[in-house]
Amino acid sequence: MTSIRTLIAAAALCVAGTAPAFAQSTTFTNGDFSNRLIGWSTLGDVSTTGGSNPTAVLTTAYVDPAGLLSSEFPNFSGVPAALIDEVEAFAGLTSGTLGLDAAEGSVLQQSFDVLAGDSITLDFSFGLATVETDLSAFNDFAFVAVNGVMEKVVSLTDASRTGSFSYQFATGGKALLSFGVVDINDINGVSVFVVDNVQVTPVPEPESYAMLLAGLALMGGIARRRSQG
Repeated sequence: MTSIRTLIAAAALCVAGTAPAFAQSTTFTNGDFSNRLIGWSTLGDVSTTGGSNPTAVLTTAYVDPAGLLSSEFPNFSGVPAALIDEVEAFAGLTSGTLGLDAAEGSVLQQSFDVLAGDSITLDFSFGLATVETDLSAFNDFAFVAVNGVMEKVVSLTDASRTGSFSYQFATGGKALLSFGVVDINDINGVSVFVVDNVQVTPVPEPESYAMLLAGLALMGGIARRRSQG
């Protein structure tokens, strides 16, 4: 007769066997930027902060060759923000998506594999690197684009400029995630988009549910048998 200990071990293995299937659908990497920008592609002024908990930083800053205006228009990477047609092409967007008044910007992106039902989340903050008192004069915004579909997530005129973004993939395959910052109407001031905790959560595969339910049912049977004994 199979011992109770053997049955419990078998049930535990059945439940544990579901774990790998929860993590096989995505090839996304380095969402916490612990490896700086490894795994990411960049356009424009994109960098990471220092310290043990780095974040990604994107700005609309150009590079001042003479260095005379570096305090007024800070550029963190040494690479100038790109023209808007370059930004749209790099982010996988059609021309004009970011608006006819868009002037320049910067983008961070990664391509990876997903299954239908996988979801992505990220945390962000947005603001000006320069000191301004009248934000109504600025229409700069930050965006997230997934497979060529763009969504504005925050602008300088929003009451709150910190938050999170989430998206669930309706179909599987190769996914292109891009997020960026855009200068609107002018090149005055420098908008800064800070991103952290980018996470892709795989959807459990159907067989995982079946194995999990089987394991739970087996453990339930064991519990009933022990209570009756």
